[in-house]
Amino acid sequence: MMPNLTNHVIFVTGANRGQGRAIVQYLHENGAIVAVSARNLHDAEKVTSELGNRNTFAVQLDVTSEEVG
Repeated sequence: MMPNLTNHVIFVTGANRGQGRAIVQYLHENGAIVAVSARNLHDAEKVTSELGNRNTFAVQLDVTSEEVG
Protein backbone atom coordinates (compact mmCIF):
# COMPACT_ATOMS: atom_id res chain seq x y z
CA MET A 1 0.00 0.00 0.00
CA MET A 2 1.37 3.38 -1.01
CA PRO A 3 1.13 6.14 1.59
CA ASN A 4 -0.78 9.30 0.77
CA LEU A 5 1.67 12.11 1.42
CA THR A 6 -0.44 14.86 -0.12
CA ASN A 7 0.29 18.23 1.51
CA HIS A 8 3.11 16.81 3.65
CA VAL A 9 6.28 18.91 3.32
CA ILE A 10 9.45 16.82 3.51
CA PHE A 11 13.06 18.07 3.47
CA VAL A 12 15.59 15.69 1.87
CA THR A 13 19.35 16.29 2.13
CA GLY A 14 21.73 14.90 -0.48
CA ALA A 15 18.75 14.82 -2.79
CA ASN A 16 20.54 15.22 -6.11
CA ARG A 17 21.88 11.67 -6.48
CA GLY A 18 21.85 8.13 -5.16
CA GLN A 19 19.54 7.22 -2.31
CA GLY A 20 18.57 10.84 -1.67
CA ARG A 21 17.44 11.21 -5.30
CA ALA A 22 15.47 7.95 -5.09
CA ILE A 23 13.76 9.13 -1.90
CA VAL A 24 12.79 12.42 -3.57
CA GLN A 25 11.28 10.52 -6.49
CA TYR A 26 9.30 8.21 -4.18
CA LEU A 27 7.99 11.08 -2.04
CA HIS A 28 7.07 13.13 -5.11
CA GLU A 29 5.20 10.20 -6.68
CA ASN A 30 3.20 9.85 -3.46
CA GLY A 31 2.07 13.47 -3.35
CA ALA A 32 4.56 15.09 -0.98
CA ILE A 33 5.86 18.61 -1.35
CA VAL A 34 9.62 18.03 -1.39
CA ALA A 35 12.46 20.37 -0.47
CA VAL A 36 15.34 19.12 -2.61
CA SER A 37 18.61 19.95 -0.85
CA ALA A 38 22.13 19.69 -2.24
CA ARG A 39 25.49 21.38 -1.69
CA ASN A 40 25.19 22.91 -5.15
CA LEU A 41 21.98 24.80 -5.95
CA HIS A 42 22.25 23.97 -9.66
CA ASP A 43 22.22 20.24 -8.83
CA ALA A 44 19.12 20.63 -6.67
CA GLU A 45 17.39 22.71 -9.35
CA LYS A 46 18.14 20.01 -11.93
CA VAL A 47 16.21 17.48 -9.84
CA THR A 48 13.22 19.81 -9.41
CA SER A 49 13.25 20.46 -13.15
CA GLU A 50 13.29 16.73 -13.93
CA LEU A 51 10.22 16.38 -11.71
CA GLY A 52 8.43 19.13 -13.62
CA ASN A 53 8.94 21.83 -10.95
CA ARG A 54 5.66 20.71 -9.40
CA ASN A 55 5.50 20.42 -5.60
CA THR A 56 9.27 20.64 -5.32
CA PHE A 57 11.71 23.39 -4.52
CA ALA A 58 15.49 23.54 -4.52
CA VAL A 59 17.61 24.49 -1.52
CA GLN A 60 21.39 24.88 -1.31
CA LEU A 61 22.71 23.35 1.90
CA ASP A 62 25.96 21.73 3.01
CA VAL A 63 25.19 19.84 6.22
CA THR A 64 28.91 19.28 6.81
CA SER A 65 29.61 23.03 7.05
CA GLU A 66 29.26 25.04 10.25
CA GLU A 67 29.21 28.32 8.30
CA VAL A 68 25.97 30.28 8.19
CA GLY A 69 25.05 32.45 5.26
